[in-house]
Amino acid sequence: MNIGFVVHDFDTREGHGRYAVELVSRLAREHRVTLYAASAAADVPDGVRFRLVPAVRRPAHATMLTFPTAFAAVRGPHDVVHVQGWSAHSADVATAHIVLEAWRDAVRSAHVPAGLGERLLGNTVASREARFYRGARTRSRPPSRWIAKRRAPAFSCRRTASSPSTPATRERDSTSP
Repeated sequence: MNIGFVVHDFDTREGHGRYAVELVSRLAREHRVTLYAASAAADVPDGVRFRLVPAVRRPAHATMLTFPTAFAAVRGPHDVVHVQGWSAHSADVATAHIVLEAWRDAVRSAHVPAGLGERLLGNTVASREARFYRGARTRSRPPSRWIAKRRAPAFSCRRTASSPSTPATRERDSTSP
């Protein structure tokens, strides 16, 4: 299978970056993998093709806004595109490591002052991320039961068979062919 794997940073020092390093290494053992990232601090596994995504790197909200279009500019054809969060306009598999609206709620609840990027771009980024997770082609996979229970309903995420088990997935799984 030809897999396009998309992540902002391929880096073992970051949460979703570490996940990406592990998953790409394992997928590359049996599949043809192209890694799309704005940076690769970790070694790209042998046999994995690396494509640099020319997204704006600072501030973080600018990266989130420009990455999907920058990825589209360098994207090649794949059987499956697996993205980490909202990093593309469309995907076959999306793993939501963070849901921006949940992060924003936590920051507001903790009375942490919003940074400039959040004040200027936060609403735009959050609304585009939510639209992505509701997208017709996207199958969002929350990485934990906590996110599945608390955040997925807000984004109308369609859970996949590999998502944490919930009444919705059990009902759908029992009716699937």
